[in-house]
Amino acid sequence: MYLFISTKKNSIQFGKDKLLVGGWSEYKMNYDLIKIIPFEKQREGNYNIDNLLLTHFTHITNIWHLLHQLFICYKFLKLNNLNIKNMYPIFFDGFIERQGNLLECRYKDLIFDGMGFDYEIFKKIYENFNINNKINVNKLSVLNSISLNFQNEPMMNDFKKYIFKNLNLKHKSERNNLFIMRRGSREITNMDDIKKKFKNIEYVYLEDFPVKKQIEMYMNANKVIGVHGAGLAWCVFMSEGSTLIEMYPGNSNTNDYIRWCNITKVNYKRVSINITTGNARDFRNATVNLDNNQINILKKLIMEL
Repeated sequence: MYLFISTKKNSIQFGKDKLLVGGWSEYKMNYDLIKIIPFEKQREGNYNIDNLLLTHFTHITNIWHLLHQLFICYKFLKLNNLNIKNMYPIFFDGFIERQGNLLECRYKDLIFDGMGFDYEIFKKIYENFNINNKINVNKLSVLNSISLNFQNEPMMNDFKKYIFKNLNLKHKSERNNLFIMRRGSREITNMDDIKKKFKNIEYVYLEDFPVKKQIEMYMNANKVIGVHGAGLAWCVFMSEGSTLIEMYPGNSNTNDYIRWCNITKVNYKRVSINITTGNARDFRNATVNLDNNQINILKKLIMEL
């Protein structure tokens, strides 16, 4: 089978069988299709590959979105007893433009090393597509029939162990409390006051650490405290019975992390905090602060759990 995928518009072209391409989307919480078109013209290229998995994504630059699709990918491979090391990401309509250079994805260590995929093969495929060359695939698999159930996912614990093993990560005997700080949007403007009130807590900016270290910090945390943001998605890798405390600006509200905590058996707690600059309608770009009452609520949660 000849295959070509545009690195700019994400158009997918098959040179043989007509296949259904698409899958479950965390945006719609339902299935969505990805457009495919016949070959417009024969392209050059003599790169051959034995097998390839096409895996759908919305983002590979946002960890909250990415983790949905990586778990679905793991689930698909295990349910179908597949051992495929070659993967190529495909994107739902309108999302390829947000990704930038796929070879420089900030989470490539998780996508490839963590999931056991071959980055060098992906690189060769991408380079062929980037110069408008087709490739020949002997056996093509398309992930298009697996969803994510936020009420019950028995394979979630195995998924975590799989990632830990591939990244050579181990649990430590002692677990600590982790406070995730932010710069810019949703930054806590009275952070110095908060640090004076809370002891025995490690304060970190996640972006200062490589992906592998970020996962390791979460897997060894007893409690994680942070303002709403994608970095809290690493709660997927926290141990059962640990606690995520999410701080929300103003009266804003989503269930992004409640869902993950539900299927990973992580305790979830929420504290509403004040908006310093900005407004509740655009809380993602606001800065925030905690008053004494909110600090006491947070302190009580940390002490009780």
